[in-house]
Amino acid sequence: MSSYSRPTFPERTFRDADGHVIPYGERWPDGDGPEDTYEVVSHAERFEPVHAVADALIEHLVAEYDVAVADEPDPARPAFRRKDGSGYGRCVRLVPSDPSAASLTFLYDPFPSVTVHAGLLHWDPFPGCGCDHCDETADSAADDLEQMVFAVVDGGFGERLSSGRERRIEIRSADGDMNQSSFGPEPHLTKDELDRIRTTLNDIDGRWTAWPRRSRR
Repeated sequence: MSSYSRPTFPERTFRDADGHVIPYGERWPDGDGPEDTYEVVSHAERFEPVHAVADALIEHLVAEYDVAVADEPDPARPAFRRKDGSGYGRCVRLVPSDPSAASLTFLYDPFPSVTVHAGLLHWDPFPGCGCDHCDETADSAADDLEQMVFAVVDGGFGERLSSGRERRIEIRSADGDMNQSSFGPEPHLTKDELDRIRTTLNDIDGRWTAWPRRSRR
C-alpha cells in the first residue's frame, strides 16, 4: 500500500506595486484584513500548486481504492445543473465500487482553483475564496483540500437533507474533530429529485461509508 505525499511546492516570491514582498498567509495578524481588500485578488497564480495537489490525490486514490474514473461530469446527476462544468478546464470523477461510499468529482478552474463535488449535494472550492482579505495560500488551500478528500475516503463524510430543501454537511477529520455546516435551500432540485436524494441519504443514515480498497493479488 502506498501512502499519499503532497507534491513539493516551488519557492516563489510575490511583490506589490512598490516592490515589497507580500507575506501571504501572514498579512493580517489580528485575522481581519482591511475592508478594501474584499473581492480584490492579487497574484492568483500563487494558487497554481493546488492543481498539482489535486493531480497527486487523484493518482493516489485511483491506485489504492476500487473506483471507476470518468473525465466528464454526469449530466444525469441533478447536482451538476448547479455547476454544469462550464468554465472548468478539466473534470475527473471518481466513483467507488461500493454505492454506500460517496463519489468525488474534481473540477479544475483556470483561476487557478479546484472545486470538489462530494456525495450528492456538497460543493467545496479550494481555495475557499482567494481574495486578498481572506489571505489564503496554496498550502492552506491544499490542507483544506486534503482534509476534505480524506474525510470522504475514510468514511468521515455525511450529508442530510431536511424536510425542506436545506442540507447539512458533516466532515470528520482524522483526529476525530467534527465540522458541521448547514446550507440551503437547493432551488435547482425538483421535488422528485429531492425525494430520491432524501431516500438515499436516509438509507445510509446520513453517513457515507469508507471507500473499498483495491485487492492485492
